[in-house]
Amino acid sequence: MDYDAVARNFLEQTLQFRKAKMNVDMFDYLKGEAFVLSFIDIHNGVVLPGDLVKEMNVSSARIAATLNSLENKGYVTRQINPSNRRQILVEITLKGKDKAKEIRQEVLRRIAAVFRQLGEENTKAAINLVNRLMEISPAFPKDESL
Repeated sequence: MDYDAVARNFLEQTLQFRKAKMNVDMFDYLKGEAFVLSFIDIHNGVVLPGDLVKEMNVSSARIAATLNSLENKGYVTRQINPSNRRQILVEITLKGKDKAKEIRQEVLRRIAAVFRQLGEENTKAAINLVNRLMEISPAFPKDESL
């Protein structure tokens, strides 16, 4: 098997998949405001901005802008950490929890629709493949020149 050719084809198909209109919302869930809300929600509703910077691998300025937007929408609040006054805690509001749940349900609905079209056998194969990729992903060679 020509693994270089397969890799090129896989990359091209992945880029096309990412551009597909039906999948835009699924990828949006993995970044930006939707991701921040979901991240805070699954971390007991309170995080430090630095946790978001690390998890999303973006600048603190980008996180600050996202938090400003979420705060203006009433989805999060920021307050000084009473146990360490140098830290700011970001807490999800009830409105933010509701929005995170709404976003998650919509993404799950869309993914389930895709799986229904794939059918049971192909869905199981896709899940097994993703699981295997996750198992070996730490072993992926990292080329710093990219």
